[in-house]
This record gives sequence, C-alpha cells and structure tokens, in this order.
Amino acid sequence: MSTKERIDELAARMTALRDAYYRGEPLVADADYDAVEDELRALVAEHPDLVPDPNPLEEVGAPSVLHAPVRHSRPMLSLEKATKPEQVEAFFERFPGQPVVVMPKLDGLSLALSVSGTPSASARTSIVTSSPVVPSPRVTARRSRPFS
Repeated sequence: MSTKERIDELAARMTALRDAYYRGEPLVADADYDAVEDELRALVAEHPDLVPDPNPLEEVGAPSVLHAPVRHSRPMLSLEKATKPEQVEAFFERFPGQPVVVMPKLDGLSLALSVSGTPSASARTSIVTSSPVVPSPRVTARRSRPFS
C-alpha cells in the first residue's frame, strides 16, 4: 500500500469513527481512535504534499452551531493525551505557583458555571484550547432554589 493510500485510508477511518462516536454509537475505545489520529498526523507531517481532502485533522468532531466568543475568567485546559506520570508533571510545570483543580473528565464535555448572588448561573461550554477566548455557546440557567 502506498503512503497516499494509507493516508486516505486513515482519514476515512477517522471520519467514520468520529461520525459513529457523535451518533452515540462508538466503534472503538478512545485510545484506538487516538492511535488512528496519531498515525495520520505523523504521516501528514512526513508527507505534507499528501494531506487528505477533506482533512479530518482540521475538523472539529461534533457538528455545532457556534455563537459569539465568550471570555472565560480562566482558560479551561486539558491534560490532552497524558498517560504517563512525566506527561502530567510537565503539564503542571507550565503553571508554577498557580492553583490547579483537576476534575474527572466526561469525554467530549467541558462546562464552566459562574454563580452570582442571584438564583441564576452562567453556563459555558468549551473546546480544548489554551486561549481564554473560545467560540462557545453560553446559556443562563435558573433554578427554583438558591445554589449552595
């Protein structure tokens, strides 16, 4: 199989796996999807003249409607694909002296709630980025009882 054929095969596989995932019918574990993506990234880096068209590496996975950008008070960051202790340590070394909160991850979902003194909250979803300004839907949530 030629390099171009392998790139096209990986691109098609990535697209099919992503589509199934966002339909709620994942075909493989996240690590297997990541392996396909990593191989495709490596091949495209070695052979930039063979970038697939369309290129799934440049697409955001889920179909979405983007709203006006929202400024987060602090960037919502990701450990990315950290699987080894030294990768986690390297992440924390980027923020010396800063408090960091680590939360369990619900794959594909990030949410920041801003609660004020009123019975409402501003909820913002996020894409993974190091920028504090992200294209993000913003909704206002109201509860019948105060937040505690």
